[in-house]
Amino acid sequence: MGLLSITEMIRTVRKYFLQILALSIAVALLGGYAVSLIQTYTCTLGFKYTHAEAAEGLAPDGVSKLDPYEIQNPVVIQAALNNMGVKEDDELNVKGIRQEIAISKVVTDLDKEVSESAALLGEKYDVNATEYEMRFTYDSSLGDEFGAKMFSNIIKEYDEFLLNKYYNRKNIEDFAKIVVDSDADYIVIADSMNARLEDIIGYLNELADSYPKYRSVKTGYSFSELAELYQNLSNIEYAKYYGNVRAGNLAKDKEMVIKSYQTKVKELQEVWNVNYYISENYRSEISTFYDSYKEAGLYRQAERVQTNLDSTNNRDQDVIDDFDIEKHKNTYDDIILSYAERATNATDAAHSIDYYNNIIKSFSEDNVSKETKDRLIKKNEAILADISRLSADYSLVANETIGELFDSKVNTDLQYLILPELAEDKPVKLIAIFLAVLTFGMAMIVVLVWEIVKKLINSDQMNEDDKKDKIFIDTTDMDEMHKLLYNQYLSGFDEFFLVYQ
Repeated sequence: MGLLSITEMIRTVRKYFLQILALSIAVALLGGYAVSLIQTYTCTLGFKYTHAEAAEGLAPDGVSKLDPYEIQNPVVIQAALNNMGVKEDDELNVKGIRQEIAISKVVTDLDKEVSESAALLGEKYDVNATEYEMRFTYDSSLGDEFGAKMFSNIIKEYDEFLLNKYYNRKNIEDFAKIVVDSDADYIVIADSMNARLEDIIGYLNELADSYPKYRSVKTGYSFSELAELYQNLSNIEYAKYYGNVRAGNLAKDKEMVIKSYQTKVKELQEVWNVNYYISENYRSEISTFYDSYKEAGLYRQAERVQTNLDSTNNRDQDVIDDFDIEKHKNTYDDIILSYAERATNATDAAHSIDYYNNIIKSFSEDNVSKETKDRLIKKNEAILADISRLSADYSLVANETIGELFDSKVNTDLQYLILPELAEDKPVKLIAIFLAVLTFGMAMIVVLVWEIVKKLINSDQMNEDDKKDKIFIDTTDMDEMHKLLYNQYLSGFDEFFLVYQ
C-alpha cells in the first residue's frame, strides 16, 4: 500500500466508487434473497388460565384435568384454517401445523424455589402451571404475517372450543325453521314444536337461576325475560296452532297418524310394565323394612325427639347441609331413590299412553267437515308464519345474549398476555448489510492492489526502456562520439548521457 500516495489512493477510489457501490448493492440483494428462501419465522403467544380451579390443575368445569394442549386440537386448527380461507395441501395442513406448534410451561421463580427445596428434601413437587407459552414456526414462503393471523384465529376458535366443552353453553335453535318446511303431519309438527319449546324455556330458566342479575348490554334482555318471551309464544301462538289441529283432527294422512300413535302406545305400554313391576317390588321391600323398624324401640325414641320443642327442622337442616349426602347413603336410601325413579317413569308412561289413546280415538271417530278442516288449515298456515318469524327473532336475540355472557366468562378465565410476537431465525437485513460492506471493502482492496500492480509493471517497463534509450559515451574518443550523435539524430532519440572519464 505504501507504493501509492494518498492522492493516488483517493483518485483510485473516486475512479471506481460507483462500480464498487453497484456491485455491493447487487451482492446484498442477491444474498438477502438467497437467505430469505431458507428463512423461517417463529410466532410466540403467551396465555394464562385465571379461573379458580386452574391452580389445582383443573379445567373451567372444576372436574376435568386442565389441558393447555387443547389449544392445538385438530378441531381448533381446522376451524382456524377455514376462517383464513386456506386450502390444505401436502405442504400446509392441520397435521403439519400442529407439529410446528410447541407449548411450554411458564414456571415462576417461587415455583422453582419450592421445587428445588423439595428436591433437597428428597420430595417431589409438581407445579400446576397456569401460564403457558405457545410458539409456531413456519416457512417464510407463507409470509411474515401468516403466524399472527393463524394465532388470531386459533384464539377465536379455542375460546369457542372451551365454551362448548366446559361451560355448558348451548345455542337456541330456530325451531320453527326446522319444522316449517317439514313433510311431517300437522300433529307431529305440533308435538315437535312443543318439545323444542320446552327445552328452550327450561334452558333459559336454568340460566336465569344461575345468573339472576345478568342483563345483556347488547340486547338489553335478562334470561328470565327471554324465557318469558318463549313461554308466551308457547301459550299463545303454539296453543292456537295445536288447538286447531285437535279441533279439526287435521292430518295429511289420517290412517298413518293413527298407526304411528298406536305404535307409540305399544312401546310405552312395555315401558310402563317394566317400571311399574320393578317399582312395586321396591315398594314391597320398603314396607317390609318400615314395618319392622316401626316396631323397634329406635322408632319410638326418634318420635319422642321429633316432638321435642327444642328439636326443629331448621336445626336438622343446618346439620344436614354440613354433610356430603352421597357419602352417607345406605342401602335403604338406594331402595327409596330407585322406587321413586321407577314409579315416576311408570307414571309418565301412563300419562303419555292416555294422551296418545285420546288422539287415536279422536282421529278414528273424526266427524269434522271438510270446510271446517280447510278453514283451520289456512288459519294454521298464518299462525305458523307468525311462529316462524318470532322463532327467528327470538333465537337471534337469545343467542346474542347467551354469547355475550359466555364470552365474558371465558375472557375472564383465560387471558392472552401479549400480542403475537414475530422473530426471524436468520437476520436477513443484517446479513444483506454485512454482504454489502464486505463486498465494498474487498472490491476496494482489489482495485487498490490492481493499481499498485499496474504501477509496478509500468515502473519495470520504464526501467527497461531507459536502459535501451541511454547511451554511454567515452569522452576520450570524440570521433566516436560524433558518429553516435549523428546516428542518434537519425534514430530520433531525445536524451543522451555523457560519461566523462
